[in-house]
Amino acid sequence: MGIYSLLLHISTMVFVLLVCSMSPKSVHPWVFGVQMGWQTLWHLIIQYREYYLNEPTDSRLILSVSSLMLLSQRVTSVSMDLQDGARLQTPPLSRVPVFLPLISYALNFTVLLGGPLFSFNQFVSFVEQIRIRPPPHPLGVVSQKAMHVFALEFARNYITRLLRDNATSASGSKFSNFLSDVLWLWGLAVVLRVRYYSYWRISECLNNAAGFGFKEMVRKGSPNWNGLSDGDLWTTEMSCRVSEFARRWNVELRSTFSLRILSVTYAGIFPLINVLLFILIL
Repeated sequence: MGIYSLLLHISTMVFVLLVCSMSPKSVHPWVFGVQMGWQTLWHLIIQYREYYLNEPTDSRLILSVSSLMLLSQRVTSVSMDLQDGARLQTPPLSRVPVFLPLISYALNFTVLLGGPLFSFNQFVSFVEQIRIRPPPHPLGVVSQKAMHVFALEFARNYITRLLRDNATSASGSKFSNFLSDVLWLWGLAVVLRVRYYSYWRISECLNNAAGFGFKEMVRKGSPNWNGLSDGDLWTTEMSCRVSEFARRWNVELRSTFSLRILSVTYAGIFPLINVLLFILIL
């Protein structure tokens, strides 16, 4: 990120100052407003440079703004927990000020790379567990999930190639078959879902490699690393019940649904297209 990492550090410092200086009941509107205003400002700067000045955007800036969107989910999660009456958990018998765990939670590298959302208290619990009862070596589970990622990416590339070939072959006809169009859109939805699940597994790999997500040892002596998992994608896809997907949806989004919608809207220059694709993925 280079110099653009200041976007994240400034946002984190302002967040910590607001949490430490304001009452828990009134901190959330300020955190949400300041964070979304800061995020919107940089999105507008990117749009202005790309489409008005016709200047190429530095990839480091795009990466920083993408991480800033993920940071927004974390800081607003803390502020909403405070507004709901939750207390920030701090390590017992520790003289570390509360702002240091907050900074560690906000700037955790697995979070900024796209890991699943988990609360501040969960983060503190996982860190304490690593210190008191170190988890087993995560090489096995990380390798297994990495193989899942390779399989998903292979399937996505294969389906994408089929869709591209079919679109090219149908471009010469004036009137296309309605059924083939429906199948093509369904295939596009599958590609988007597979990409989502691929990122899902990558985020789990990052957290497991860092020691986060270990729950317990199961009966056969193998470790359970699904403490931060959003669920089994095969169970979610093969289920005919909408409630099965809704449970996984609620685990991931919880009370940040409005923030996720704003993040999707900010994701590109055509907000409506992004929202429609977001609905299509569901």
